[in-house]
Amino acid sequence: MVREMLDTISLIESAVLKETYVKKLAARLGVSPGAIWEEYRKIKRSPSPPRQSRPAPARKVDKYEARLLKYLLEHDTVLSLIKDELDPAAFSPLLQPVVTLMLDLLREGKTPLSRTLTTALRDRESQEMVSRWLLEPHADESKMFEVAQLLINIQKKRLKAKIDECRQAVVRNEAAGEEETALLRKSRALTRELEELPARIREKMSV
Repeated sequence: MVREMLDTISLIESAVLKETYVKKLAARLGVSPGAIWEEYRKIKRSPSPPRQSRPAPARKVDKYEARLLKYLLEHDTVLSLIKDELDPAAFSPLLQPVVTLMLDLLREGKTPLSRTLTTALRDRESQEMVSRWLLEPHADESKMFEVAQLLINIQKKRLKAKIDECRQAVVRNEAAGEEETALLRKSRALTRELEELPARIREKMSV
């Protein structure tokens, strides 16, 4: 985890901002800033891997999804409350494996996730993204209502997409007879879930 976070810090041009992040990392790990600087110098002295001539463009990440995951990464107890409501498929492609791994680590008792997630990730882009989250100011645990609303909005988007798929299949006459009845039944069930979603999540999070 430290290596990935130091790699992220090395990309910062401002010396003042770089020092600020080193202090934050030291405080998070419970070590002195001097120890972090020593590790940083080791990384700087080690040979850099060859750069690609044309790096692939960064994949787009929904800022609200990222805000929710950053909060849950820092508050394992909240993630435990809503783990059944967290569907990886509801997130953007880059974040789906991150959500899946967070849930797996939680089930395996490998917490706190703020220490275990970065090293467990295999994708370099995801490692750097999570490292940036951990270097940002710590999310206030009192913002439970905002977090609940973020989760509600993300899950609503997923459910609405599923409802639209069912309705469009019926409109395009892709289904008939029993299949059409099953699609309409599924659409009604999803609509009911959509209506009940906000109250269910707020109850789980006690907000």
